[in-house]
Amino acid sequence: LLNRVETHYDDLKIDGWIGSKTLQVVYLVEQKELLRVLNGLQFMRYFEIVKHNHSQERFFAGWIKRT
Repeated sequence: LLNRVETHYDDLKIDGWIGSKTLQVVYLVEQKELLRVLNGLQFMRYFEIVKHNHSQERFFAGWIKRT
């Protein structure tokens, strides 16, 4: 998401693991941008949980406070 169409590095293969290539890329990107993206993804995860299971809505405000 922060690579700007492979401008800075080759896209990483998404395999669910944080390996040496992933760690190298983490040091290349702006830390504030990385945190914003991660927070956005975290928010979307919580949103999807509530969207598919309305009984979880009572937890949403608490989850967002920790995002």
